[in-house]
Amino acid sequence: MSWDVDNQDDWPEKRQPEAPRPESAIEFERRFVVPREVFEERMQVVGTDALPTVSAMRICDLYVEPVKPGSPPLRLRVMRIQHRGPTGLLDGTTSLCEATVKTGSDSTERPEHTYSIPREAVEAWETSIPREQRFDINKTRLSWNQAGAKMHVETVFSRRHAGASLDVPGVRNENAHRALQRTLSACWAIAEAEFPTREEKNAYRPPEGWIEVSGIKPFSNYNLARHGWPSIADYPFLAGPDPDTGSPQSNTP
Repeated sequence: MSWDVDNQDDWPEKRQPEAPRPESAIEFERRFVVPREVFEERMQVVGTDALPTVSAMRICDLYVEPVKPGSPPLRLRVMRIQHRGPTGLLDGTTSLCEATVKTGSDSTERPEHTYSIPREAVEAWETSIPREQRFDINKTRLSWNQAGAKMHVETVFSRRHAGASLDVPGVRNENAHRALQRTLSACWAIAEAEFPTREEKNAYRPPEGWIEVSGIKPFSNYNLARHGWPSIADYPFLAGPDPDTGSPQSNTP
């Protein structure tokens, strides 16, 4: 092997490293709004002998607006895997970081391109991007495998408040919206079912009480981060069961 001493671009320390290659795959997924009890029931068995395959993870997603309108946003994710310690509390976190871009118009079936990145890169983005160009969301996710599908159920809270105005006497709208966000986060969770094939995705039948929101943009992670939970006025089922019948006030978002 030889190299040209006069050509500085050929010096080992001057050579540019290869760009990291993403892990790319087609994601087959369906998305649901589920009662918070679904999350709490699974949390009770995290790391126990009853169902040891359930894992817990804290996730912070940071979405960066694309420069070119119509392009998909960049998602930066910090994941902290949690384990149940001897005291019964979740501890022993391990941090993982990644950058992801999802392309395609069908949210249930689209290419996903993911890069592993160092934590410092996320911190650099957080400090360098103007607040109005980035949106974040915090989640606690429980995961398990079920009949070949990868199941996730997660609580969702965004720092953003809902977009619809509320007429609450003596309370600023922004404060009322933030209170609404906390209320909805306490009542509902998001469930995702990921499948290896299109056929399995289409054949899946969710449990009773799960309300499908696949393809409904206000319930995407990006829009939950940007706007918070959708308003009850637009999606009455978020108000909870009808007090007279006990059924969801609207089972069709």
